[in-house]
Amino acid sequence: MKFLHNGHPGISAMKALARFYVWWPSIDDDLDMWVKRCSKCQENRPNVAELPVYSWSVPDEPWERVHVDFAGPFEGKYWLVLCDALSKWIEIKPMSTITTSRLCSELDTIFTSLGLPQIIVSDNGPQFASQEFHEYCRYNGIRHVKSSPYHPRTNGLAERLVRTFKTRMSASISDGLSLKKRLENFLFTYRITPRIDTGKSPAEILLGRQLRCLLDNIKPNPRMSLRFKQFQANIEHDKEIYFNPGETVFVRSRDNKSWKPATVARRTHRYSYLINTPIGVKKYHADQIRKRVIE
Repeated sequence: MKFLHNGHPGISAMKALARFYVWWPSIDDDLDMWVKRCSKCQENRPNVAELPVYSWSVPDEPWERVHVDFAGPFEGKYWLVLCDALSKWIEIKPMSTITTSRLCSELDTIFTSLGLPQIIVSDNGPQFASQEFHEYCRYNGIRHVKSSPYHPRTNGLAERLVRTFKTRMSASISDGLSLKKRLENFLFTYRITPRIDTGKSPAEILLGRQLRCLLDNIKPNPRMSLRFKQFQANIEHDKEIYFNPGETVFVRSRDNKSWKPATVARRTHRYSYLINTPIGVKKYHADQIRKRVIE
């Protein structure tokens, strides 16, 4: 339960993540009580009901339309918040200044990993309304849609994410972690938690796979167990057939009818050795060499 509450998600998010990995009797009641006993979650719980999100059409593909906004100043920084409209994958970048140049630079970093979206939705902040940002979108072939003035719900997806981000980050202040680690915990938990509306996590929808987390260790993985056993067997086999330089050994004769005494010169590869024989230095495979005990 402590791991499930990493990053201070709410009750619904904790239950969704838990059901992906584990079950025990009274799991719902236990998770309810865990969140209710978290004083920081209760102290930072929003008082108002969530505003309805402006009715956008559902994108056909992940990363087709992204919503962006700024949060802050919060904990001494401004925060660029970005959310994919379909998968709900989120990116959050701390910024000391929120100029248009810095905004474009941070977006470049994100788009380098995930690609360019077709549409960016933002409010009418000066960074987004500038000619520089207009040129940035035009150059990258991105359509920029700005919300209606004095009607922030047009960009409600980003607005709600900003609120969630502030709530959970405020709750994590007492965890004794650095700001960077608290942000990483929040992002990771958010990205791997299955959503109620899709039944899949943002990572599954955007990346096509669930990100591996600590709880994956409790799932049986016969294939991985077999690979580990094979790996261990190879290590033990290597130990058995390893020969040291100067070691006295037997080598198989070229006609494969007998074994001749010789001395190891050096190892040239995993299974290859140069051997000192009465007729000179010859190359042998480890299968052609065996231990020799001198009385």
